[in-house]
Amino acid sequence: MEPKRKTGGQNDVDDQNPKLLESEQTGPVSASFERTSFHNSTVNIVGKNLNPARPRSNSITSTLVKTLHALDLCTSKKLAVCADHGPLRPLMMLLELSGHGISWLGGCFLALYLTTSIPMKVVLFNLLLALFVDLANIALLKSVFRRPRPMYNKDDMFATVHLDKYSFPSGHATRAATVSCLLLTHLNLSLLIRICVAVWGILVGFSRVMLGRHHISDVGCGFFVGYVQFILVEKIWFTRDVILQFPTMEYLFL
Repeated sequence: MEPKRKTGGQNDVDDQNPKLLESEQTGPVSASFERTSFHNSTVNIVGKNLNPARPRSNSITSTLVKTLHALDLCTSKKLAVCADHGPLRPLMMLLELSGHGISWLGGCFLALYLTTSIPMKVVLFNLLLALFVDLANIALLKSVFRRPRPMYNKDDMFATVHLDKYSFPSGHATRAATVSCLLLTHLNLSLLIRICVAVWGILVGFSRVMLGRHHISDVGCGFFVGYVQFILVEKIWFTRDVILQFPTMEYLFL
């Protein structure tokens, strides 16, 4: 006698097709997982694009800074026509010497000793103060920024110190701006002399680029710092009565 066969309809089909059963059991879960993943990825994508302006703004600023920096380097190198030789190099070296700190400090002390005019002594005293302020500011700024001088600069500068190997800002430019503004403000000069003083200040700054000592940005920022120093000295201007309050300063006005 043959054994009875089980008749289960769907059970027979499931037994014969186990893969179909597995597919039916996992299908809805997989679909739900895919929908959840798609939803999360959509949220992430949307979240990343919610504020695209900020990184884009930073990128634009960074690109602009890099472009200006490259333009500064390229233009400065093209203008450094007297960095090694050239017919104008002796004149540029003379302008360099005329804007040197030692030249102005020595000249001020000598003029202060020789002059008998009390108003002139007051101006020279404050000019000396401005020169010392300039030296302190330049030493501080150069030690902070430590920007090296251009590679094509010839190492033949007069009376340099350790910090003079740095380029930003130009000490000659700060000094020229401060001195020019003070002289034009406090001395009764003829129109021709006033023009010469103003042109001298500009040429001193321009000579720094032509000699390859500085980049254009060094000189431009130097002029700005020099003008700020002039404003500062104007604010704290020492009159004769104030100067006489310092010890031994009475000998200055004998």
